Formats: sequence, C-alpha cells, structure tokens
Amino acid sequence: FKENGGQVLIGTPGRLDDLMTRLSEMSLRELELLILDEADRLLDMGFEATLNSILARLPKQRRTGLFSATQTKEVLQLVRAGLRNPVRVDVQVIRRAAAAPMAGGNAADGADADEVSDPKKRSRADPETAQATPSSLSNYYLLASDEQRVPQLVAFLEAELSAGRKLMVYFLTCACVDYYGTILTQLGQLKGRNVRPLHGKMAHKTRSKTYEWYLSLTSGGVLFCTDVAARGLDVPDVDWIVQFDAPQDPNAFVHRVGRTARMGRAGRSLLLLRQEEDAYVNFLQVRKVPLSEYIPVQPELPSLRPVLTKIITADRDVMEKASRAYVSYVRAYQEHQCKYIFQFKKLDLGALASSMALLRLPKLRELGKHRKKGVAQWVEFTPASDVKLDSIRFKDKAREKQRQQNKKAAAAAAAAA
Repeated sequence: FKENGGQVLIGTPGRLDDLMTRLSEMSLRELELLILDEADRLLDMGFEATLNSILARLPKQRRTGLFSATQTKEVLQLVRAGLRNPVRVDVQVIRRAAAAPMAGGNAADGADADEVSDPKKRSRADPETAQATPSSLSNYYLLASDEQRVPQLVAFLEAELSAGRKLMVYFLTCACVDYYGTILTQLGQLKGRNVRPLHGKMAHKTRSKTYEWYLSLTSGGVLFCTDVAARGLDVPDVDWIVQFDAPQDPNAFVHRVGRTARMGRAGRSLLLLRQEEDAYVNFLQVRKVPLSEYIPVQPELPSLRPVLTKIITADRDVMEKASRAYVSYVRAYQEHQCKYIFQFKKLDLGALASSMALLRLPKLRELGKHRKKGVAQWVEFTPASDVKLDSIRFKDKAREKQRQQNKKAAAAAAAAA
C-alpha cells in the first residue's frame, strides 16, 4: 500500500490504527469515505478508543457511514463525537397483515409486507407496526419441553433436508455445537446428510473449509453454529434459520435471522422455546420482531434418549462431549441478559440432562452456589444404572491406548502414596 497506493483499504480497527501509527508519512488528506460496518459490535469489543484514534487522524471533510442492525448508546455516542451533521437512516418494514400459525411447514411463508421506500409514507408510518426484520422474512416460534426439543429438531431437519433446503441451526455454546453435531448425525434420520458444525473454537483452517463447503451447497445442507456465524457471513440461498437456543444477547436475534431473506429473497426462521420462556415472544414483538406460532405435524414425538444413549456408550468421545455440552449450557444459561425471562431457577436441570442423554450428572459448582443462596433447584434425573462409565472406550484406538496408560500411571501413583 505504501508503494503502490490504493483506492480502498479494508481492515480491523486495531490493524488500521497500527498502520497509521507506523506509516506516519502516509497521506490521508484525500480520503473521501469512511465505513464502519457492524458499528455496535466494534464498540462492544472495546474498540472505542482505537476508533477515536483513527477518527482523529482523518480529514474532517469526509463522508462517514455507520452500519448496524442494532443501535446502542455507544453507537450514538460515537455519532455525536465523531460525525459532523449526522443523518440517521432507519430502514423499516410495515406489516400489512398478521401472519397465521404455521402448521408443519406446509403453510405459506407468512404475512405479506411492504417495504416503505417513500419518505412521505415512511414519516407517517405507525411505529407500533414497524418491524425490525425484512418483509420477506417470516419468523416462527415453537414451544417444546426439554424432552421434545431434540426430537422436534431432528424431525424438522429431516423434513426440510428432504425438501432440498439449506438451514443454519444456532446453539448456545461451542460445546453444544460439538456434541449435537457429533451425535445427531449418527441418527438414522440425519445419517449421511450434509450436516457440519461451525464455531469459534475450531481451528481457522477448519472453519474456513466448513464455510466454503456450506457456500458450495446448492441445496439440502445444515450448518450447526454459534453466534460466530451471526454476523458478517454472506451465505446466499439460506432457507431457514433455526435457533435451538435463544441468544444470550437479545440484539443477536436480529443478526442471526439476518442470514436468510437477503437481497429481497424470502426466508423463514424458527425459534425453540420452553413453556417457561414464552414471555420472550412478547419481548421480541415489543422490539418490532413479529413471530407466529409454528405447529409441528406431530406435537408429541417418541423420546430419542434410548437411541442417543446407545451412541454415547459406543464411544467415550461422545460421552465426554455430552458432559461438556451440559456444563457449558448451564453456565451460559445463567448469563442470559434477559434474566427475568430465562430464569435459571426455572431451568429443569434433570430434564435437560435427560434430553441430552447424559449417563450421569456432572458436578456443577454453579448449582451449589444457587443452593447456598436459597434457590430451590430440584434435579430429578435417572442415571443409566446398567452402564459402567469406566468400561466405555474411545473408538479412536490411540486415545483409548493413552487412557489406559493414564489409568495405570494413576493406579501406580496411588499405590506408591
């Protein structure tokens, strides 16, 4: 860039600030346009001081654009501090009709809606009917117990994959993506299907390969992911966004569903909630996100616990992933920003463990803390009494050999003590 110049420079705030600091002779006098994409996220990641440093080096006579699906007080502070004569542009949608409940995926895509492009019409738009999601996006929710959540997800994915649709399924934690991405793909309904995991703890090379794989799919594929795939990914032709877990940050909901219904295309999203979490529907509607109830073809499906248990007992790796997923989920659930809706004391830890086919309940430090505080958290869970955990072996022979060596070393150390 120093030698040949350029018309467009793209980078992270930290890298751009470093470049400007090291190349002090670099002339920025002819800069015309500055774009800050995902402005709220940049500030949330602690780049406020860096952004202010960049803005101080740029010419005052320039155009600046801040783009974000969510407006935060930090973004507004940056607007006041770093922009001259700011103009706020809100893109809103006015609903024409209320969406009808969706029955088993056979109903229409949802309510018709018009984008308000006429400034005069936009100024007269009723704020009560303005929505925060595109008119071509239909949002649905499904109330399901812990016992029914996984069976309903599997049945839904099987039906949509058979119809050749592309889906993204969001989970609360990386460990949950690992676990469900491993065990659900061994079920008869999903075995051999195009289903892969993607999360932030994967190696960069693996993430990139998975992303390229999903991009290359023309139909019939599922990406199990965390919020690492909620922003910045431009994936065309995604038919469904499924949120197996609501996001910790309610602002992330709009970003998640924004992976579908892009560039005027139709799209749909489905949010799974427990009965105790149904207030989240009203919460989203207050935030101008309309949702309609999704009615599955079979409201009550057989439990998958026996099948999942069989898969777990066949490979210690899956058993360990199940425990990690459970612990990570319980800890993440306590960090929900909407604590008055997602109340930890109402989370049935026993039913959750059963739904994940755990053989035993892991020790949870957090549960002990809540008991000390006087929170009554009853855990009703029946462990797999006919299974000896130590007898479960790794399918990976190298890992199993290492486990046996570790056992012998531990036994020898105990005997010596």
